[in-house]
Amino acid sequence: MLSSYNESMDILRIFTYLLGAICGYLLSAPLHECGHLLGGLLTGYRFVSLRVFRVVLSRDAGEFKLSLLKSRKGAAAGACDMSPKDDQAGVFLVNAGGLLVNMGLAIMALWLQYVYRSSPALSSFFLGFFLNNMIDFLFNLIPHTYPSANDGRNLLELRNKDARKAYITCLLLSDTFGKFKCYQDVTEAELMPAATANKNNYFVVALYIMLIEYYLAHQQIEKAQQVLDDLHPVGLPHFYQSQLEAYRLYLALIHHDLELSKQLRTKEVESAFSLDDTAMLCIKAAYEILVEGADGDELLGQLQAHVNRHPFGENRLGNEYLNQLRRLVENHQNKETV
Repeated sequence: MLSSYNESMDILRIFTYLLGAICGYLLSAPLHECGHLLGGLLTGYRFVSLRVFRVVLSRDAGEFKLSLLKSRKGAAAGACDMSPKDDQAGVFLVNAGGLLVNMGLAIMALWLQYVYRSSPALSSFFLGFFLNNMIDFLFNLIPHTYPSANDGRNLLELRNKDARKAYITCLLLSDTFGKFKCYQDVTEAELMPAATANKNNYFVVALYIMLIEYYLAHQQIEKAQQVLDDLHPVGLPHFYQSQLEAYRLYLALIHHDLELSKQLRTKEVESAFSLDDTAMLCIKAAYEILVEGADGDELLGQLQAHVNRHPFGENRLGNEYLNQLRRLVENHQNKETV
């Protein structure tokens, strides 16, 4: 009898421990992102969007909307986008908020595990919840860049004032583009990183990528090429490196160097193409149309439908990418005709 009772209690402990771990896993990602949201609000930032796995909550013209991403390959489990009040806004709480929430949840669960130590079921449940949040806390605290840069790595990168400036500028511009604007509505000076900025810092590189897109939107191809040629970053997260390689391929297509573009279609570029990102999808379509002979009208129609499904509705930036693609295809056809 006693042996049977002990076995039953062991099974109950295992079951409730696993239940606590599962609950901790399902709650840690949304609560972690809510921590970033809270940190941003306390710093004076404004909410833009919140993603948990593939579900996105965004604010469009004062209204909240839910949407579903086609893919989040290469992205973290969640993301919270905030808009700073100005270009001097602090960055610590915005990036550390998720860590603080996970640590708080882990401490709370550990305390409850002690409080209910006389109840095997509840004690095991809170132990599972504690361990999951502690793992999540450590995973986000210990700096790494796979599958994307985590909070700990972001905080390290943001110690540099030029990186903080680039980070805030990118946030402000992302918010601008969410207000039915595009690169035609910003200036080159707004996008120019500081002359002293470290090109191995991925926040600085993110701003340079925006500068490349600005030059492409204004058909200043040589300037875009020059920026890309000047970037030789070392140790960048794969997310940024793959985008840079995709733009090298795109510029080869613009210069009608199809052989070079074939050589640049690497696994790294393929990973960029797998992102649910309009700019990358347009570059992929350009390659398929110009190099592989795909049906341009069909691909352009699919991309237009993708842009129309954008969380912010009328996506001027997405349409700007599409117009660039149309010009490229038209120029290529004209060259072939000649």
